[in-house]
Amino acid sequence: SNLVPIEMGSTESATIGQVAIAVGSPLGLDGGPSVTVGVVSAFGRQVRTGPENVDRLFDMLQTDAPITEGSSGGALVDANGRLLGITSAIGVSSAGAEGIGFAIPVELVTRITDEIIETGTVQHPFIGVQLETAFIENTDGSQSPAGAFVTQFAMEASAAQEAGILEEDLIVAYDGIAVAIPDDLISGLRKYRAGEEVTLSITRGTDNLEIPVVLGVRPEDI
Repeated sequence: SNLVPIEMGSTESATIGQVAIAVGSPLGLDGGPSVTVGVVSAFGRQVRTGPENVDRLFDMLQTDAPITEGSSGGALVDANGRLLGITSAIGVSSAGAEGIGFAIPVELVTRITDEIIETGTVQHPFIGVQLETAFIENTDGSQSPAGAFVTQFAMEASAAQEAGILEEDLIVAYDGIAVAIPDDLISGLRKYRAGEEVTLSITRGTDNLEIPVVLGVRPEDI
């Protein structure tokens, strides 16, 4: 009853270069938590956490605020103390820690924590497609990413199939938010709950379609 909840910030209104403060217990030092200060370095980072292709974190917030073992799970806040994310990973090379940290964005944190409080578990949304980046050729001969191309379905009777999406469809937006590469779609859908409906903007040949999809539940083995 004596706890004061943290005020939620927003990564959508945050900017690269703004102050970011990490709160945690680095290296397990005695004497209680400490803070380290840096800036917001980047948004939408994809971070590999293991050797397998599935061992990835999407849409991570990058910061140079020092984060070490013991800091993971702490708050990353803005200059006004509003939550930007939960620190979760650090960049490490053969030379050691690189001074780069990553945090789960507050929007995803809120979705997950609300679901745990309400149901006791978390179900991650899933449409069941495998995707590749589609490109268009510009007038100068260069290429630009133009959407997420559906190469095949990850499982039978997936949410995408049930909604009428076909192989070789090009997903260019979800709920009006543009998709340039598959990560844009993956990161965006993570903020939704399984069972919610999202409208995918599809290019199929010369046709432009708006297809509502009820998000399924990601299987544990995918």
